[in-house]
Amino acid sequence: MASDIPHHLTFAARTVKSPEFNKFRLASARAHKSQVFAVAWSCDGRRLGSVSDDKTVRIWPEKALDSRNPDGKQSLALAGHSARLNQLAWHPTDPHLLSTVARDQTVRLWDDRVPNATSVIPVSTECMNIVYHPSGTHLAVGQDAISFFDMRMLPAAAASGTPSPVQPLSKIPKSRQNLYEFKWAPEGDIFAVGQMNGCVKLLDWPTLQTVHEVEAHPSSCFVLDFTRDGEYMVTGGGDATVGIYSTDEWIGQRCISSIEGLVRSLSISHDSEYIAIGTDERPLSIASLHTGEVVHTFESEGKTNSLAWHPQKHMLAIASEDVSVGTKAGVSLEVRVWARGGGGR
Repeated sequence: MASDIPHHLTFAARTVKSPEFNKFRLASARAHKSQVFAVAWSCDGRRLGSVSDDKTVRIWPEKALDSRNPDGKQSLALAGHSARLNQLAWHPTDPHLLSTVARDQTVRLWDDRVPNATSVIPVSTECMNIVYHPSGTHLAVGQDAISFFDMRMLPAAAASGTPSPVQPLSKIPKSRQNLYEFKWAPEGDIFAVGQMNGCVKLLDWPTLQTVHEVEAHPSSCFVLDFTRDGEYMVTGGGDATVGIYSTDEWIGQRCISSIEGLVRSLSISHDSEYIAIGTDERPLSIASLHTGEVVHTFESEGKTNSLAWHPQKHMLAIASEDVSVGTKAGVSLEVRVWARGGGGR
């Protein structure tokens, strides 16, 4: 409750002006031919990437989305995977480079200025997650097990898309604990892994030795993220809560429990003020990271697959399992943007 929030954490005490979220609107653009599973912004915010069951990754220029009527015709399709794409990750320092994983058991590296993948890495199993080290030197991919690749050692793929014979630098082997989202902390010295038992395992990088384990949720920890300054880790679980932890001693600071459904996705805004929370229910929540209050909710029209705050402004990209306009067989073919005025600032 608001009365329980320490005064020094409030927006007023910190002289933070909250956006007028009640004036934000949802705008949609359609270009994919099947369900959209994930969205992510390039490091400079000038491009949004989306991946789909239609076997393509699409690159959306920001100008195509920064309006009341986003234009799907301006998006660029990159094709090469032979099965559904599960996830994408943009390079942390080069705004033209990104990587994708798919059901075809390959990792593909792309430069959005050329039509074909620049490298194709075969992996032993389907991967659901992919993430870059903050320096861009390494890439982690996996599902039940996690493989790490040194990006500086990758040979270029042939124009035909021939897989590159690259062995992973190291691995986290499959265990009894299902592994969910994983991510490096902003400093790059800690690799965090959400687990089926609700804990987040914190591993030293590059030794991959366990340094700590955070008991985040009583059931599975599906998603996690870090603030840009590395001061907080945020987790979401099957218990319909979001946990906020300080990273100096990995102690819980706040718990957001006033949300509906298991947490499927979350994203922290560029200013480390707001957490966007998507669940398996329709309402999408915006919460204050510093107070734990849910400051706004709106209908996302379906279960949320993926959320991504713009890296420079309050503009949220959304992929959801929609059952309304622009659907085919009950799934969404659209990429959505929620912002003031419907896609604008």
